[in-house]
This record gives sequence, C-alpha cells and structure tokens, in this order.
Amino acid sequence: MLDQLVSSKFRRPRKLSDPYNDFTNEMLTRLLRLKDDEFGWCELSHLFGPHLPAGTYDEVMYFLPRAFSCLKEREDDALSLVTAVFGFCSKNIKNLNRDRLDLLVMEEIRTCLEFWIRDFRVEHFDRQMCKAKGWGRKYFDYVYNSETLCEAITDLTRFEVLSSIATDFVRGLAHHDGDIVKASWFLELSRSRYDVRTPSENLEILSILSNRDLLLNAYVVIWTEVSEYMPTYWRDTFKKLGL
Repeated sequence: MLDQLVSSKFRRPRKLSDPYNDFTNEMLTRLLRLKDDEFGWCELSHLFGPHLPAGTYDEVMYFLPRAFSCLKEREDDALSLVTAVFGFCSKNIKNLNRDRLDLLVMEEIRTCLEFWIRDFRVEHFDRQMCKAKGWGRKYFDYVYNSETLCEAITDLTRFEVLSSIATDFVRGLAHHDGDIVKASWFLELSRSRYDVRTPSENLEILSILSNRDLLLNAYVVIWTEVSEYMPTYWRDTFKKLGL
C-alpha cells in the first residue's frame, strides 16, 4: 500500500539539491544514475540522512518504500540503514501527515520490528572460531538482529515523535502470553542493557525491561526449553539478569 501511494504522489527525482552542501556533484550524479534496485544501505543512507540528507523530503520520498524493503530483505545491512530511515520518518512526521502517509509509515516501522523478531537465532563461536576472527575471548554468542533492534528502539525514542511505537513494542514482548520467541527477545533486550549498544535510555522502556516479575515470567517460559542442555548464551543471560 505504501509503495502505491508514494508512487502516486512522488516521482523519481531528476536532481538532488543537497540542502546541507554535504555531497559533491559527482556523488549526486552517481546516485541519480543508479537503477532503483541498485540502491543499497549506503546509497539510501545518503538519501535519507537523517541529519545530512542528499535531498529534500519531496526529492527522496520516492525511495522510501525501497528503503523499508531493504530493512527486511537485507538483514545484514539493516543496522547500517535503520537510523537513516527511522530518523527521516520521525523528522518528517508533519510532512507525512500532510500527505496522509503517516499511518502507513508507522505501520511499516512496526512491520520491520516484528520482522526482526520473527525467530530467535543465536550463533555460538567457540574458542577456535573466536581466534580465527582475531577475538581474544573463550567464546562469543551472537544474537541475530539484536543490535538492529536495539538501534531501532533507540532511534524511535531519541527522535521522540514515534517513541510510542517502541514502547508498545517492548511492552508487547514483556506480555508474551507464553510465546517462547517473544519471551526470548524480552530477556535479550533486558540483557542488552549491559552491552555497548543498548535498547534505549527511555525511562518507560527501562522500567519494563528491569521489571523483576516480567523477567521471571519470561524466565519460566525459557527454562522449560533449555534446562536440559543450557547453552552458554542462556546460562550467561540468566546470570546477568540474576535469574
């Protein structure tokens, strides 16, 4: 729906006005010469900024559906693109409202959040695998999409106008109704408060993620599945959260 409405209101730009004088003419020309399907996270980030965009709202809106698609189709690149897209939407919410696109854009954001938590995948790197990557540690557990999710929640709250999307999302994970995937993500977001990339400094979200009763409730759901083999990720997570 968003792509249809955007294409009916906006045409592919023939120029990018570079409102903050951050690009060379050669860079702008190269962007415009690319085919739509050639735009990746780097090019889209140049377009949307959100702080130093290559074009104005009217110039770059044509590419917004493409940007949302990339956030889902190219998960490995989503972390590098999410701030540009969510920040752009937040900073231009009045324009989106004027064009009657705000509700659709908000739904696209929710869809991205739900897409990133559609499953819960942890990759374990043992000592040899860590050594091969140059990491001086015994092991490392990588949670797919965790950093992207933390960045997305942080972006939504720090740009403020769409912060309720992030708060409602985290609250939905906390009240998971026994869904093991959602319970897993709730514990992961709570654990990630101690990482370099944290989910958010928003007080309401921090209150949810640190709620002892909610954490214990999620723990009970997870424990029944992992108690027999207790992989390092869950052992460390339970320890970190005092569960």
